[in-house]
Amino acid sequence: MLWGAAYGFSIMLSYYILRAVRDEIAADDRDNLQIIWTVVFFVMVFVAVPAYSWIASKYSRGVFVPMANRFFIVCLIGFWASLLLLPVEARG
Repeated sequence: MLWGAAYGFSIMLSYYILRAVRDEIAADDRDNLQIIWTVVFFVMVFVAVPAYSWIASKYSRGVFVPMANRFFIVCLIGFWASLLLLPVEARG
């Protein structure tokens, strides 16, 4: 139970950290914000969710859940590494 609670906490923590970064980026470009959110909506509805559903239907839960978790862990590490490698001028 403690591992599950720590895991859930880690997922929510990483989401809230990335959400703040996303909102800060969006605040810098208010002119295109409506277009950006509309494009994100349509990409999620017509590309990402169907692709995720199709992939999830091809694997058993015991295979897919660890695979999806590892994918998101790699993405978070990639975001972290890219932030470290940004030039000082780009960090704001």
